[in-house]
Amino acid sequence: MRLIFFICLISFTLCQFKSERLLGLENQIMAPCCFGGVLAEHDSEIAKDLKLLLSQLISTSVDTHTVMNIVEKALPDPIYLNYFRSNIDTNMSDTEIVNLLVNIYGERLRAAPLDKGLGVLAWKFPGIILTLGFFLAIIIVRSFNTSNKGSVPISQWDAKTEKEILEKLQKGKK
Repeated sequence: MRLIFFICLISFTLCQFKSERLLGLENQIMAPCCFGGVLAEHDSEIAKDLKLLLSQLISTSVDTHTVMNIVEKALPDPIYLNYFRSNIDTNMSDTEIVNLLVNIYGERLRAAPLDKGLGVLAWKFPGIILTLGFFLAIIIVRSFNTSNKGSVPISQWDAKTEKEILEKLQKGKK
């Protein structure tokens, strides 16, 4: 029992808990190593650097020296260092942080498109397709109902009709 308690105690002290804000930011930003998933799911060197950078930017006391050391490793081009240095600020909002990184890495860094320009189409297109599919399904079902008007309902099916069909089939075989 003491062993289990000791293992649980060590595991809770060694694990890292992320704030909701940091997790939210990591899920808004694509990993710049391959742009194949959000930052929260990647463990590449640049993803680790950006996660560390984000945690420093959202902390209450931003240490500019530490942030700039991280930026030197994480940014693709040294030209962006001055840009980053001039735009870094304490108490930056999530939008400001995402926009700062988007200005460096490009629009592909956003995990979700903006709700303007072509982004509107990306957000509205699934709803439009769903609505069109619904109306198309209604039209198809109605066309099946109107095309079956010449058929004999099951209630009117009797032995005489069955005999006539069997006779026609047997004549066709001969």
